[in-house]
Amino acid sequence: HKAIRRQRQMCIRAAVMLLSYVNTQLRDNYSDLTEFCVANNIDINDVVGRLRAINYSYDPATNSLSSYLKQGYILGDTKM
Repeated sequence: HKAIRRQRQMCIRAAVMLLSYVNTQLRDNYSDLTEFCVANNIDINDVVGRLRAINYSYDPATNSLSSYLKQGYILGDTKM
């Protein structure tokens, strides 16, 4: 059970690092998530899935990633 817990913690840490990196890139260099993904040859569905796993989604109005729990969305909502 410890190995599984450790693996999950590592996945969460990786997703949080991705969140931080993408938000910084969106703020400083890109007009939206699609532009970021195309410029970096990244599958947008992969990014969205990894962020959804930690309850984050892309908000085009602010061009940033934020927790949909803070925004009042229900878990599993597909607002991305």
